[in-house]
Amino acid sequence: MSANTKKILIVGGGPTGLMLAIVLAELDSQLEIMVIDKKVWPVDKVCGQGIMPGGIKLLKQYGILDFIPQAQQVPFFGIEYLNQDGVTAKASFNAGLNGIGIERTILSNALFKKAQTYPNLKLQDQTKLVFLKPGNNFIPVIEKEGTQTPLEAIDIIFGADGNQSQTKKFAKLESNKKIPIIRMGARIHYAITPWTNYVQVYWNNHIEVYVTPVSNTKVELAFLWNKNSSIFNTGSPQLEELLFFFPALKQQLAKGTPAEKLKLRGPLYSSAKSFINKNVILAGDAYYFYDAITAEGITLALKQALFWRDNLKTYNFDCKKIASESKQIIRHLEKTIVLPYHKLTKLTLLLNRFPLLRTIVIKVFQKYPKLFSKLLNQDIIIN
Repeated sequence: MSANTKKILIVGGGPTGLMLAIVLAELDSQLEIMVIDKKVWPVDKVCGQGIMPGGIKLLKQYGILDFIPQAQQVPFFGIEYLNQDGVTAKASFNAGLNGIGIERTILSNALFKKAQTYPNLKLQDQTKLVFLKPGNNFIPVIEKEGTQTPLEAIDIIFGADGNQSQTKKFAKLESNKKIPIIRMGARIHYAITPWTNYVQVYWNNHIEVYVTPVSNTKVELAFLWNKNSSIFNTGSPQLEELLFFFPALKQQLAKGTPAEKLKLRGPLYSSAKSFINKNVILAGDAYYFYDAITAEGITLALKQALFWRDNLKTYNFDCKKIASESKQIIRHLEKTIVLPYHKLTKLTLLLNRFPLLRTIVIKVFQKYPKLFSKLLNQDIIIN
């Protein structure tokens, strides 16, 4: 079977899955691509909603932003750190660059609308992968409205179903690696006029919150904290408990009102023992996700979609060839995408774990804003 007659199933219709489907459909109109998701599009997720310049570049390149009204794209021009002791520092993107705050459902809808423009791409919601039938290749069995259907003609299965990936479980690719630190997240939108055109990061011991403008009348709050720090009595803190650590932010938010209920997510960390088993390939958070502290999730998702498009083309859509070259492929993936993100994440998490170090670093950034901006504008964010 030649490459251009391949049938591809993508499990998970988030940014990784939909972007992968879009770039593959654009690569070759003879490919038959199917994306399934257990939810209905647009798909929501608890995550930060500020997209860095690198991600914006890709969204523009593929016409995704054309499906989003300008009023729902809020530019921001850098990052501001605000420590609990009152020390602050601000870094700007390079001239001519900006990030954009976009609500997750609006981004999901834009990717969905773009995907609908390709005749060789089928989108099926309220559908889940229930198991993988073993054989020379895995045969996916999907379920919609209680009816199970084996898809015997599928050549390649992509697991793009997030850090709690069922595809990874069914393909026996789960890792036994110990989670280095259990991190949890929560999100809420506030109806309030944004007070800055920067993403603000408020820091306290073992917890931080990202504040991102997502419209002219709304901001998003994305909380991250260490579960094993015991700063909360229960595993499911309420909004008031979270805001307790950020009195200045709480005072600012008094001018507005919550626009939704608090939504929780976690643990955040995800890894796999390999990215491939037979004809199953893991992509995005299903393969690896360390932490959301650098706000790079969407950019990483989009980059991985392009990475797998290029590798499928290079190896003629042959999973056996991909598996035989897995060490070389994983080195390339880690060098170009995973390791820069991993290093930046580990360094940033040090600020979360060590308050004195955080104070010193933010004071240095305050004194030398060009240094902070230089670090902000490194390759993982811009390219």
